[in-house]
Amino acid sequence: MHIVPRKKQQENSSAMTLRDAMNQLLEDSFWDPWHSWGSALAMQDRRSFVPRVDVSEDDKQITVAADLPGYDPKDIDVTVDDSVLTIQGHMHNTAEKEDEKKQWYRRECCSGSFQQQFTLPPYADEQNIRCSTKNGRLSIAIPKKKQSDTPKGRKLSIETQ
Repeated sequence: MHIVPRKKQQENSSAMTLRDAMNQLLEDSFWDPWHSWGSALAMQDRRSFVPRVDVSEDDKQITVAADLPGYDPKDIDVTVDDSVLTIQGHMHNTAEKEDEKKQWYRRECCSGSFQQQFTLPPYADEQNIRCSTKNGRLSIAIPKKKQSDTPKGRKLSIETQ
């Protein structure tokens, strides 16, 4: 697996030029194998929350760490299906329910959902993934299979007819 630098974060500016938008689109599409269409769609609304994620690897495991401040662990789901790791979460804004008659002058705290997906390499041991959270940081430890357990390509014979 190659560790690729994260894409540059866009500034929260409505004055983004067409050139900047095209450059960002090309950078996201071609240079970031960790790019997920789910997060790209969420980025359309700049007020949407997309967690910052660090991905690292050593000789024993791959580690995915996401900053999720304010999220209750029961509102976070981590799943693996067909070598795709999915992190989903939902933030409930309790202030909306407490007093609907308030007149808001500024509203930056949001509620809503996010989803990010990562394709796991063939040597990821999907059966033994461990997740933990501490101080708003979700850590996912993905052990590596032994080299002998990793499926390798095979040569196919060509039949003549």
